[in-house]
Amino acid sequence: MVYDDILRSGIHLFGSVETVTKKLCALADMGVDHVMTMQNFGNMAPADVTNSMRLLAERVMPQVRQRQASRSLRGVA
Repeated sequence: MVYDDILRSGIHLFGSVETVTKKLCALADMGVDHVMTMQNFGNMAPADVTNSMRLLAERVMPQVRQRQASRSLRGVA
């Protein structure tokens, strides 16, 4: 599989905080509860790798947790 194939398939988690959040929520809705990521690939600068990790931890995952919690609460009512 080459890069263009990955982009076409949609199996990547590239993009904005909102894009990655939506994709992770969609995976959670499908029952996926573990995802392994690799932020350090290609010739990425160390600062870019660190920023990617920080965005995932500080901005994406809190939104995923919040959205999944609100979906769970709606399913209870």
